[in-house]
Amino acid sequence: MKNKYLPFQIGEQYENWEFDLEYLQEEKIPGYDSYLYLWKKPFLHIIPSRIELIFSLDILQVVIMTCKFENLEQLNQFREILDLKFGERRKLENKYLDAEIYEIENLEMCLIYKPVVYRIDLAYGKIKYLREIYQ
Repeated sequence: MKNKYLPFQIGEQYENWEFDLEYLQEEKIPGYDSYLYLWKKPFLHIIPSRIELIFSLDILQVVIMTCKFENLEQLNQFREILDLKFGERRKLENKYLDAEIYEIENLEMCLIYKPVVYRIDLAYGKIKYLREIYQ
């Protein structure tokens, strides 16, 4: 089932974006291919400054978006929009990250926030892949 708020649908084929991607040498998940999305793609009226797509066997498994804000108020307003669109969040049990999790159908979305630099990293995908990245 597609989520109308997510800019990329997990499970779709690499060929949907192959000409819009740049290969990244860094592997966030060993054995999986990471790509930088080259164009701007809005997410809830925000244009992420960076979008990374992670594929396994040419199937999209994880999307990581970095959103930057001018101040803490804008960052918190965006978090409120996320709450309205995706429901309640829970704290991620990780002593190294200030993060929360939204459950979206059979996916999770991790919200890693860095309030000092007014930045949020949003990663969504299947739970087992997010655990490999963030735990």
